[in-house]
Amino acid sequence: RMTYWLKPPVDEEENEDEEPKEKIEVKIVDSEGDTIRTYKQTARYGLNRLSWNMRRDGMSTFNRRPPREDVNIPSGSRVLPGTYTVVMRYGDFSDETQVRVEADPRLPNQTGRYQQRDRLLTELDSLRARSDRAWERLRTAQQSIDRVKGLLDLASEEISDTLSTQSKQLLDSIAMLRELVRMPEDTKGIQRNPNNLSGVLGSASYYI
Repeated sequence: RMTYWLKPPVDEEENEDEEPKEKIEVKIVDSEGDTIRTYKQTARYGLNRLSWNMRRDGMSTFNRRPPREDVNIPSGSRVLPGTYTVVMRYGDFSDETQVRVEADPRLPNQTGRYQQRDRLLTELDSLRARSDRAWERLRTAQQSIDRVKGLLDLASEEISDTLSTQSKQLLDSIAMLRELVRMPEDTKGIQRNPNNLSGVLGSASYYI
């Protein structure tokens, strides 16, 4: 956890009790100079605390709707022990500090295992990314079919009937494929299927 001070406004039109109009932009940079985590945090004028959960950027997978642009990237896997630079930016001002992530003292001589775990998680993230791209193609295909269905009133009866039948077949196939990935959208309550792709990837992440 880090502490920083955000100078209150000098402009009389701004109220010191109000939240700043901008958010604090945070970047975590590893020892090789690569940015491994980015997120924004709402701050207040005066004393603030900033926390980093020692995880790198993750990914939001298998969304049914496009994510909002103002939402932070979810956190991913834990970082390796080492020194990291925390860069904070507010408007035109930026500052940085360093933090040290220590290895678990209860597990001595685990450097090799940490690196092996990191490689496995990198492979899992790659698989997640490929799976999510396939999921996005299914979502885009469904949207295209829905747009075509909305124009069938302008077509002749014969063409409309043919395209309606084909559209239903395609949508049924897409729905079947999507159920292999995650639970149907109309599922009631909190239910999980350990055998669909989302469940398998989640279990793999937990055990790694």
